[in-house]
Amino acid sequence: MDPTEETAALAAFAERRPGGEIERRAALHLAGRLGALGRAAEVEPFRFNHRWALAQAAAAGLAVLGSVVSVSRPVAGAALVAAAFASSTLEALGVAVLARLLGQRASQNVSSPPSPADGAGRGVLVLAAAYDAPRRSAIA
Repeated sequence: MDPTEETAALAAFAERRPGGEIERRAALHLAGRLGALGRAAEVEPFRFNHRWALAQAAAAGLAVLGSVVSVSRPVAGAALVAAAFASSTLEALGVAVLARLLGQRASQNVSSPPSPADGAGRGVLVLAAAYDAPRRSAIA
């Protein structure tokens, strides 16, 4: 496998945004190339929250609103700040309540596990690379 040719083939999948259709086609291309090399390839789908930054901004805004409201209504303001804290904490723990409400996307990982023919007890080299082309801003 020539790395320059493979890079050019992957670059031909223009606009590979994370979770997009073209990114899925690029993953299938990589799995096909691994198969052509005699390697078993697995495409593992997963879902991710692509608007996590917007969810964090909303929680921060809710906390600011709570602090403003607390001047005239302390209980209501404390409740808003507590809700913002709970949302941020759940996001940090991976529960992603608010980000899930803002939408999720599907993506996939391509992996090629070692086969028994590779030899038992030998070391394993793990290579990781992103094959999507991220946007320029944090909020997608």
